[in-house]
Amino acid sequence: MAAELSAHHRRLAQQKREAIISAATDLFLNRGYDGTSLARIAEGAAVSKSTLFKQFPTKAALFEAIVTESWQRDTAGAVARPQAG
Repeated sequence: MAAELSAHHRRLAQQKREAIISAATDLFLNRGYDGTSLARIAEGAAVSKSTLFKQFPTKAALFEAIVTESWQRDTAGAVARPQAG
């Protein structure tokens, strides 16, 4: 049975995930989905391709995560906004 990751390693994994999401979002917006490779995303995030694949096994899974997180942020922001008037 695998040991659970330490708090330090969980924090590093989260930082890498955020870097991947950020780099991928920028590349998708600038180059489009088809014009963006996973290798370029890994390079932009300053992570190895194997690190990227541990977090997101496919480009579609990464894109889905970006869209889902965006929707969640938008929904959370809508709830926090005061009522008009």
